[in-house]
Amino acid sequence: MVNLADRGFPSMERYVAAAGTGADLVWRWKNDPKSLPAKTLEVLSDGSELAVMRESAGMLSRRRQESRNHAAPRLPDTIARLVTFAIVTRTASGRSKTTRIRVLTTLLDHEEFPAPGDR
Repeated sequence: MVNLADRGFPSMERYVAAAGTGADLVWRWKNDPKSLPAKTLEVLSDGSELAVMRESAGMLSRRRQESRNHAAPRLPDTIARLVTFAIVTRTASGRSKTTRIRVLTTLLDHEEFPAPGDR
């Protein structure tokens, strides 16, 4: 099973919970560098990145406050693959617009699930 999510939905808490079901995730993530609590471990041969997501103290504090569970444990560090690519669209007048897309996935094997194309 593959679970897809658009950029307005994901959070680290939801990602960890959904990944725990055994489904493969392919989730679009916001482009803001601060929105993804991840550190690159390795750049893979297809241009994607193997990354570790780590819940920051600020994220933990906010999650505890929102859930009203001040003893909630920190989320576990989570390995994911980050794929970044560009989509070019053209208007009727011929102008082009490039949009950068970032996708976070549990499909870690870049040879079995390559991310081909320009980055």
